Amino acid sequence: MDQTFPVQVFIDFDGTITTSDSVSTLIERFAEEGWQEDEALWDLGRISSKEYYARQFKRLKISEAELQAFLQGVPIDRWFGPFVAFAKRCGFPLAVVSDGFTPFIEAILAHHEVGGLPIFANGLSIRENPKTGLLTLLPKPKPVKLQACKVQAALCKCDVVEPLVARAQTSVYIGNGRSDFCVSQHVNGLILFAKDELASNLEAKGTRFFPFQSFRDILEVLSGLMVQAAGGNVHQTIEEGK
Repeated sequence: MDQTFPVQVFIDFDGTITTSDSVSTLIERFAEEGWQEDEALWDLGRISSKEYYARQFKRLKISEAELQAFLQGVPIDRWFGPFVAFAKRCGFPLAVVSDGFTPFIEAILAHHEVGGLPIFANGLSIRENPKTGLLTLLPKPKPVKLQACKVQAALCKCDVVEPLVARAQTSVYIGNGRSDFCVSQHVNGLILFAKDELASNLEAKGTRFFPFQSFRDILEVLSGLMVQAAGGNVHQTIEEGK
């Protein structure tokens, strides 16, 4: 029998844990000319994430050393580490759910010493050309289980989140962008935290959510909800993150 939890938290990665979109920044810095047109098509929703990645990664000109230096330079929300520590102390699991790529996410989180989290994201094959020293990056999108993703993400987040919601008394979803629309619109019973494009979308639809700018805001709300549910001075754990 699957273990059940009082709280399960799902977290988007790019623009939510990180302070910018790491994949888009990688393309901007290392792709040959032509990436701007496909970036615009993707922003407008005219091509899927799968097609976007396939086109853009063919343009990348990057070495292993450059890739690793780039990944180590990706900044994350400074309150994410304290948030992870808070979750561990409170005993509720976290899962990163991203339309990005597992190797990138693992490297970025490990560099910031918040590794070891379950990650649901797309695969990526990385091969080096011994003659040029340049990498070939081949995206390996997750197969869609049920039907085509409603927001054309390479990883349909509904496929990940919906089966796991039943394992928790309370499920929390934290996100910021278009790949999060699928979950926010089609998975019931979630407590939603949103900023940027996701917040605007939810506000336009009249969907209730908690706005946030950093994980400090989320810590405050979640600890308050836990105080209401179980009693005790949970707010002390927030100050330990300073």
